[in-house]
Amino acid sequence: MDKMPPVPKPSTQKPAMVRRSASKSYLDQPQNSQPPADAVRQPIQLRLTDKELEEEQTRMLSANCPSAPDNIIHFSYRDKMFKADGLVSQTEFHISVDGPYLFADESYGYNNYKQEAKKEELQRNQFNFSNRGTQASIPLPKDQSVATNPPPSETTKGEFNRSVIYDRYKEQKRMQAEGDAVGGDGKKGKSAVIRQIGDEHDDPLVFTSGEGLSLETQALTLQKASDNSISAICSLSAADLALVSNALLLAERLVAEILFADVVSDYKFWSDPSDSYKQEGSLLPLWKFATNFKEVLGIKTVKPVSCIQFHPKFHDLFAVAYGSFEFQSTSVFPPSCLSVFSLKNPFYPERIIKTPVDILCLDWHPERSDLLLVGLYDGNIAMYNAADGTQIVISDSSTGKHTEAVWSVRWRKDLVGSNSLAFFSASTDGCICSWTLVKTDLRLVSKIDVRDNMTDADVTQPISSGKDAGPSAQATTQVTTTRLHSDPLNPDLAAAYTSATEKASKSTLHTKPQILITQKNDFDSQKRSAEIANQTSPTAGILSISFNPKYDWLYAISTDSGIVRLCSTAYHNTYVQTFCQNGHSMPVYGISWNTFNPDLLVSCSEDFTCKIWKRDRATPVYTVDFGRTVSDVTFSPHVSTEIIAGTADGKIVVYDFNIRKETPLCIQTAVPIAARLTKIELSKSFPIIAVGDSQGVVRVFKLSPNLLRRHVVEQPKARGPNVKTYTQEELAQLSQEGEEQKLEEFVRWCIKANSASGID
Repeated sequence: MDKMPPVPKPSTQKPAMVRRSASKSYLDQPQNSQPPADAVRQPIQLRLTDKELEEEQTRMLSANCPSAPDNIIHFSYRDKMFKADGLVSQTEFHISVDGPYLFADESYGYNNYKQEAKKEELQRNQFNFSNRGTQASIPLPKDQSVATNPPPSETTKGEFNRSVIYDRYKEQKRMQAEGDAVGGDGKKGKSAVIRQIGDEHDDPLVFTSGEGLSLETQALTLQKASDNSISAICSLSAADLALVSNALLLAERLVAEILFADVVSDYKFWSDPSDSYKQEGSLLPLWKFATNFKEVLGIKTVKPVSCIQFHPKFHDLFAVAYGSFEFQSTSVFPPSCLSVFSLKNPFYPERIIKTPVDILCLDWHPERSDLLLVGLYDGNIAMYNAADGTQIVISDSSTGKHTEAVWSVRWRKDLVGSNSLAFFSASTDGCICSWTLVKTDLRLVSKIDVRDNMTDADVTQPISSGKDAGPSAQATTQVTTTRLHSDPLNPDLAAAYTSATEKASKSTLHTKPQILITQKNDFDSQKRSAEIANQTSPTAGILSISFNPKYDWLYAISTDSGIVRLCSTAYHNTYVQTFCQNGHSMPVYGISWNTFNPDLLVSCSEDFTCKIWKRDRATPVYTVDFGRTVSDVTFSPHVSTEIIAGTADGKIVVYDFNIRKETPLCIQTAVPIAARLTKIELSKSFPIIAVGDSQGVVRVFKLSPNLLRRHVVEQPKARGPNVKTYTQEELAQLSQEGEEQKLEEFVRWCIKANSASGID
């Protein structure tokens, strides 16, 4: 066995310490102590000489990436050529690892951790928050089980087929017929009403019965012709059907209230915030109402809106009449309808009343809220009960009717408080008819023929300066106007008028004079000349009637020749005043009285203008040119100096003459381009306006605050025993007086401007 070599002992001698000088580095020490060994070089390695090795090389750092491409070419569409792209990313990532850990002491990491841990808070307010009970969404159902005793069961045997089922139904039908034939007291009555409802045009909710049979006490059995199956709703009585109908109506309104909650919120609380930075106003669209003519009339058609009127008592209701204005397109009278809508239910009308022909006008009764008067295209006038949609009476050839379309109907305001139902109707046949309802008969009281002689003699008569004064001298003299003795504004002229009329015979009151208000001198000669002129004058078609808001005996009419006349209910064959000097040159479509000053009215015409008239002036006070046909115009019931007009191209134009007299405050398109604006109606209770178009759609808009600038009276800020505070009634009265003062200042300004320009 070989012996292992001895292990050398470690040396205990300490190695020599080499101390380097602090002033000399390792590179400064002499290197020629021992020659360095030759390095191993590869065959392909570049061999440099000692001189080249000792040469110093300068190295520079740059931000360019050596691996980034420098020859990228792109096509420039602006220069139509290929260009080199010098914008190349010079960043080169060697390694990038995103870790999920952050240092807690860093501000970024700590704040981010707090934001993630914070729970989002619900922002609740009264506009967009509603609890679960008022939401329309149905909560998810939950399964619940209750352990009860099972119902008793029995085992039976028998034959079951189609013939057995048929026999059972026949036996049940026979027993039901025997029970209906025998009354509760043993007496036989009439058999139950059996009605076939197989016809597709039949309405299952409209029932008829035999003579002497009450629908409220007798159950109705309806039999379907196809399979003899009995409908559950058709077997209900009339009282039960009324309850079901009311329940459905209530449910429909609840659904509409939930779905249109945002619109109702805008209607109540919205005000344009930009109104505080400008004078102009705007219109906010709220609801859109339409009638399905295919469902109502049974034919696929589109009918324009011919008339809109809000209810005088129920302010959320308004009636819409539909009638075509294309009179030469067809020779037959197509059926039409009128709808009663509510702002609470934009889905479907509250009432739909079918009419045999198109409707051109309507009017609610001021006191009896269920009476609705309509004027038809064939010249008839009909009266309907809006509560149940039934027709009360309609005119015909025997009772008297117009020979052309009826364009306006108005209840007589002077007889509203009495028990009689009287109204006026106007047509393009040149007649104004006065009607009254006697029991169930419609009687024609009087008929007035309106003729246009295109003269001003029935308004004013110039005072000649001498016997030899010519026509030119008479034209430049001052004119005076004599009112009727029935005019309560000027009762002092009653004696003068009576002395002048006593010279004429009593039969002259039943003739058709057109000039009665003239100068006192030569009254009879003026009257005879007017009668001669009227015999050769053509008849004037009446397009609208409007009663004065203060004097119920006074009303205004407009004609298709551009004339606006004031008439009295006391003297049907005379005119209180005629506005034709510098008047309209084309048909006048609408007239409206000012509710703050009963002497002012505005008219709109197809000649692109709206004119404001004053009762004691023959020429217009102010004229506004719209540059397009004006379909309708109305004075604002909220602001005394504001008018709202609708043009045929679908724009709503609002003027407030207290703020700006030459430029409008609002011009906004209210109907689509394909439609034509036909009618506008402003609510007297709410700041909304209804706009009808030629496609049968009614759109409701809300006026912004800049379009409702009333005269505001505030309570005094100082407090003390000598400072007077006003009640709400006094504040309303002061605001009303302020509006009247604004209107008077505007009228005075217009009169001065007309005098300065030489118009008067």
